[in-house]
Amino acid sequence: VRRLGFHDTRSSSYPSVVFNCMYDDRPELPHLKKFYSLLTFRNGSKACIPLEYWAHNGDYMHTRNTYTEIYYNYILRTESSVSEPPLQGQISFDPDCHSLSKTIPIKDNTTDRKYTYGVCLHKSIYNLTEPEMLVHWVELNLALGVEFMTIYLQNGYIPESYYTLMIPYIKRGIVEVLDWGLRPPVIPGYTKFWGQTAVITECIYRNMYRVKYLGLYDLDEFIIPGNLRTVPELIKKFEKETPAALNAASYGATNVFYYKSNEHLPRMNESLLASQCPKMSVPRYYTFNMRNKHVRPFVNKIIVKPKAVISVWTHFALKWMPGYTKEKYFTFDDAQLRHYRVPEKPGFLKTPLTVNSFTLDRYYNDTVMGIIRHACRKKN
Repeated sequence: VRRLGFHDTRSSSYPSVVFNCMYDDRPELPHLKKFYSLLTFRNGSKACIPLEYWAHNGDYMHTRNTYTEIYYNYILRTESSVSEPPLQGQISFDPDCHSLSKTIPIKDNTTDRKYTYGVCLHKSIYNLTEPEMLVHWVELNLALGVEFMTIYLQNGYIPESYYTLMIPYIKRGIVEVLDWGLRPPVIPGYTKFWGQTAVITECIYRNMYRVKYLGLYDLDEFIIPGNLRTVPELIKKFEKETPAALNAASYGATNVFYYKSNEHLPRMNESLLASQCPKMSVPRYYTFNMRNKHVRPFVNKIIVKPKAVISVWTHFALKWMPGYTKEKYFTFDDAQLRHYRVPEKPGFLKTPLTVNSFTLDRYYNDTVMGIIRHACRKKN
C-alpha cells in the first residue's frame, strides 16, 4: 500500500478514505484478501473500518501475457462513509485491527492553490541517460499553459542530476518531484513499467482538489493544439462547441508518432542554443517533424478531470464518478498527441513519411530561453 492515503469528499453523500494498492494477484496466490484500516482522527479517536476493492486498473490476461504484470493496481476505499478527515491510517488483515502496518498519512481536501491545467509524468523514468530531456519536457509544458507538474523519478536508477535540474522549478512552485520505489526486493520481479498504473492513480488523487484538468503523459508525449497556443484555450473552445464534453470525465487526443527529419524548424537557423549553449542538445520535439498520413486510432493519451475519475489506465478512463460519462475526443485538427518515441515502436512505421509539420515553431523562443536559464550553465 502506497505511503499516502486520501480523504475523498467528491461525493457529498459518501465521503471516504482511499488507499492506493499494488496487489500480487498471480493466480496461484490467495485472491484479494480482506483489508481493514485503523483510522486516527484529530481529536485522538480511532475507528477500525473494513476496506473494499473499489476499482482496479488494466486487464488481467492482457497485462500478464504481454507485460508480465505481477502486481496489479487496486484502489481501496472504506466500506462506510468517513465525514471527518483522519490524520492517518494503518492497514491490517485483522477485523479488530490488530497487527497493524506502519502509519500512512491521510491527505485531506484542502489545498494552498488551485490550478486550471496540470500534468503528470506518469511513466516513471528509469532508463534515460540525458537528464536535459526532463528540462525540455518541463519547458514545452509551460509554453502549452501548464501551471503545475507532478514528476515521478523511479527506483534509484535516476542520477541525482535529474533532481538537481528540477530544483529551480521546485523553488518556483510549479513542479513537485516524487520517488517511486517498486522493485526487488520489495516485489519479486518486474511488473509493467514498475507499477505505472499505480503512478497514474496516485497522481490523480494527489491533484484531486488542486487541478481542474490533469494531463497524463510520458516524457516523449505532448497534447498540442492545432490552431490555438495553449491547452487551456483548447479545452475552453472544446467545451463551448461540444456541450456534451462538460459531462465527460476525460478528453482524449489521437496519438501520432513523429520521426526525425532532415528539415528543422525555420527558427533553428538562428538558434539561441547554438550561440549561448553549444553543448546542449536540441529538444527532440524540434527535430522530429515528420509523420506518415496513416493515423493510428489507439495508444492515445488523455486529460482527466480529477474530480470526475476514479480509476484510469494508461490510455483511457476505466471508472468515473456518478453523473459523468466516458471520454470525449478532440478532433484531429483541433489537437494531436505528438509522440516522439525512441527507439521506434516495432511495426508502427509502415507507410512513407510524407507530412512535415512545423507547428511547434511558435513555442521555440519561449522554450529555448527557459532551457538556457535552467540547464545551460550546468550542462557547460
